[in-house]
Amino acid sequence: TCVSASRVEIEVVVNPVPAINPGSNSPICVGETLNLTTDAVTGAAYDWTGPNGFTSSIQNPTIPNAQLAADGTYSLTVTANGCSAGPVDIDVTVAETPTAVAGAINTTVCEGESIELTANTVIGGTYDWTGPNGFTSSDQNPIITNATSTDTGTYSLTISIGSCTSTNTAEVSITVNPSPSVTAGASATAICEGDNIELTATTVSGGTYSWSGPNGFISNDQNPIVPNATSADAGTYSLVVTAAGCSSSNTAEVTVTVNSTPTANANAVDTEVCEGEDIELTANSVTGGTYSWTGPNGFTSSDQNPTITNATSSD
Repeated sequence: TCVSASRVEIEVVVNPVPAINPGSNSPICVGETLNLTTDAVTGAAYDWTGPNGFTSSIQNPTIPNAQLAADGTYSLTVTANGCSAGPVDIDVTVAETPTAVAGAINTTVCEGESIELTANTVIGGTYDWTGPNGFTSSDQNPIITNATSTDTGTYSLTISIGSCTSTNTAEVSITVNPSPSVTAGASATAICEGDNIELTATTVSGGTYSWSGPNGFISNDQNPIVPNATSADAGTYSLVVTAAGCSSSNTAEVTVTVNSTPTANANAVDTEVCEGEDIELTANSVTGGTYSWTGPNGFTSSDQNPTITNATSSD
């Protein structure tokens, strides 16, 4: 067996693979500067690639005034001492600044109705509404139920995508009209057949009136008259008033009684009496009726069947 007379030694150096940790300031808005970053590696060469033909050999490149074409995936390879790491990918978002458009289903509503606000749809957008009476909402299309006059005013909207907020503040003006309050009445709530029913209503500026009642009665007059009333016209009359498109929150009512005209029959127990005897007058019975007798010698009475005692010739 032959063994070399000399001993040969070699030194092998194992260089570490460089650490790689790419990052960015994404998401950004169109027009802002995109900053790409990675950790510093001594003696390293950097190789960045990305959308829209982007390449760079610096550690932390920037893309000023970034546009939508800069949105996408960026890759980084780092080489040091002949050793490479990567490529490692990062996703970058370049969002277009949204435009806000504010509206409403109806810009004029009545008290008690709902305000239905609307906004344009922005994919991935967040909504920021503000308005009267301390109103705020992050809904796209918020609803304010049971609106009152304090909800009248201007509602403002901004829309954001990530850090990109709409350059405009959209606005919509809402008017909440009060619902008129109304009272129904009548010049007399109890009348006789053949008399007129004279209905009355409070005056409401800008005042359409809608009356309905017994016997098919309807009227748009403020103070309508039912002439020559009969028992069929007795009952409850209802009134709704509309002003500025808003109907009264209450339905006002008045009840009218139409009494039959009574027939009077006067008589006496004896139509001839002697002085000193009693005159006994009689009348037919009318339920709920009041009686008014008059006669000779200044006689008056409200009794149904009055008696004049100890009659004289003057009676």
